[in-house]
Amino acid sequence: MTNLEIEAFMAVVRTGSITRAAQFLYTTQSALSRRIKTLEQELGYTLMKRQKGMRSIELTPEGQSFITVAEKWRLLWEEAREISRMERHLSLNLSAVDSVSTYIMPKVYEDFLLQNPEVSVSIRTLHSQEAYGCIESGVVDIAFISDDMYVSGVETVPAFRERMLFVCAADAHYPQTVHPSQMDPARQIRFPWNPEYDQWHRCWFDSRLKPWVLLDKMSFFEEFLFRGENWAILPASAACRLKAQTGLSVRPIQEGPPERLIYYLVADRPMGEPVKRFLECLDRRLRGMDGVASLLEFSSSVKETKAESR
Repeated sequence: MTNLEIEAFMAVVRTGSITRAAQFLYTTQSALSRRIKTLEQELGYTLMKRQKGMRSIELTPEGQSFITVAEKWRLLWEEAREISRMERHLSLNLSAVDSVSTYIMPKVYEDFLLQNPEVSVSIRTLHSQEAYGCIESGVVDIAFISDDMYVSGVETVPAFRERMLFVCAADAHYPQTVHPSQMDPARQIRFPWNPEYDQWHRCWFDSRLKPWVLLDKMSFFEEFLFRGENWAILPASAACRLKAQTGLSVRPIQEGPPERLIYYLVADRPMGEPVKRFLECLDRRLRGMDGVASLLEFSSSVKETKAESR
């Protein structure tokens, strides 16, 4: 079974006749008929009904079933032909949780693309659990997550940490340094940042008292925060960016939540060159941000310590 034979069969299926299929493939009717006859001999069954006077072809039941197989063959052939092109063209598939993707990564993406124009980049926004699955399956090369777990074949490496800050409207009546006891849960816009944050939150706020709004996407956030005494606790990357863009007030927290730790995920195999270059761009970006500390230069030793603790 060859690609020419599959091509001939699919052309007849699409055009509905041997004559039109031969014209479509720029070959003769006799040559195309020979290809299909050879294919039938190799398969051991007839694909098309042949009767004199028939202008359009009619497939046998086996021919109908073979269409799916032929389409799979065509796709595999195309993938095989792409291998040599893929080897010459670098690609990077990455993902990040929503807040990191929104407030940290855009400038990193811009720098990376300017410095590496030969690399094709695919970007996704994924929750932590989804990211582990995509790394494990090879769909994503590197992912940035907030909730770490153990998955065989996936390395979880600390990337950076950042302070958690209190954010409110500029005219809200809160002290310059805010204590959790001064935060009204009924006016809270809450994000489930990570398990460590949730644990801190349970220590200070009665779980029976619901926040005003519970969000899991930063894109909805600004619409709520400008109203009166509403407040939220955000990582420094988001808080400082929003302050610069909107004039919101950002204040430190006394006895506040632990710093947020962001990890990157990679498959447990040698790191590709595009991933290394991206981490270098990220490291440069992180070192210029207030309230954020890059951990990338310590990632190897931290990874070993983390693996031993498990």
